[in-house]
Amino acid sequence: MTYLLTVCLLWSCIGEEPEPSWSVQPGERLPQFSVVDNNGIRWDNGSLAGKVSLLTLFNTSCQDCRHELPVIQRLYESYAGSGTVNFICISREQSAASVQEYWNEQGFTLPYSAQDDRTIYEMFTNEGIPFIVISDVGGTIRYTYNYHAMPGYEQLQADIEALLD
Repeated sequence: MTYLLTVCLLWSCIGEEPEPSWSVQPGERLPQFSVVDNNGIRWDNGSLAGKVSLLTLFNTSCQDCRHELPVIQRLYESYAGSGTVNFICISREQSAASVQEYWNEQGFTLPYSAQDDRTIYEMFTNEGIPFIVISDVGGTIRYTYNYHAMPGYEQLQADIEALLD
């Protein structure tokens, strides 16, 4: 029974894409996208311009996402008020009520945009979640991370700092 549960959990996070995977790559521009966050703020390529941006694609039922989201929250708190870094978490196939419930349980304050489908997700990747994209002030992707090797706080902070210099 434990084995079956483990297989089901892994399948929900990373093993759900039968086709060859693709994703945006460092050196490419951010895809043209637009989302509204839980505070009613619109995030798009124009609103991200001029700041380093960290975007996280997630679903709160994914165990890997549950591990990485607190790291992102901690980073968000580190840069809060600095005016130098944008943070936005974008859900994959998850209702706003479901994401808000999880955010409340965890005490998260970073902005999120709940997406009921895969439209935004598929602009960035189809190779599983979590998926993290860090772009520079001009909207060029400099770093990407996926569930194969999720970075810790120190790595993400180093990436951001390298782009702030």
